[in-house]
Amino acid sequence: MAEVKGACHCGQVQVTLKTEKNELPVRHCQCDHCAPQHLRYTSDPQGSVCVAGKCSIYQFATKTADFARCARCGFFIGAFCESQGLRAVLNADLFLQLRTRSPDAVEFGQEIVADRVARRARTWTPATWMQSNSCLSWEAKKWEFETDRLQIVGWRSRSDAKLAAFLAVALTENVTRELPPTWQSGVTLANAKAWIAERDSEGKMFLVETRGDATPIGVFMFFPDMATATEGQVRVGYVFAESAWGQGYASEVLVGFLKRWDKAGITAKLLAGVTASNLASQRVLEKA
Repeated sequence: MAEVKGACHCGQVQVTLKTEKNELPVRHCQCDHCAPQHLRYTSDPQGSVCVAGKCSIYQFATKTADFARCARCGFFIGAFCESQGLRAVLNADLFLQLRTRSPDAVEFGQEIVADRVARRARTWTPATWMQSNSCLSWEAKKWEFETDRLQIVGWRSRSDAKLAAFLAVALTENVTRELPPTWQSGVTLANAKAWIAERDSEGKMFLVETRGDATPIGVFMFFPDMATATEGQVRVGYVFAESAWGQGYASEVLVGFLKRWDKAGITAKLLAGVTASNLASQRVLEKA
């Protein structure tokens, strides 16, 4: 693949697009955010892109994408969305060879959210984003790991039916009481698909399974969104079915993830919150 390199005005954000296309498409979105700014976009769903540099993030409307600008000079970099992995559509003006190209007008204002996310999976570029100017992939498969008793796998590696059946049983009132409101709404087989998609848009979600028989006992998650990771912070969290409580599984998962984190050479701080009344989780965090 050929490498097409670009950068923001001050050079703090560097972009490397790998593509086999002889001519990249250039599009001009007609929405009320992009059109007044005359933003022009390019992408290659068969390629890949690495964005390295500190960005500020803006969301609007459906809030299903992060619109990124260089945190120093304000140059628009592009938009990022979690849809079958992290995807990006880039400001065509990052690349010198695209600046004189006439764009094709496109309009997506009538799309429902599900169709919009699906379109991005088809047409945006698989993306890697950085911290401290080094590219780092957040693809769930690359963050799977094992401990002595457990295997932690991307929850999309399991069938929708298996995942929904586990969540509907495991996320009881006792389990979700200390969690954010979106986790307390109740997961049923009927609403599981939509609920799972919402969680996918928030962060990287993993099933915690016992080794050998792959029985799911909990969920582990971390949130490498650009707004926090570029500030040197990434949030983590976990939740276990009541049947798995009191067996040291949470500590085992966190210690295993910390080893995986250190192996990746990441300098960002890991953050985890806990309520004052949740003494068990406080002890888990202290041990980790």
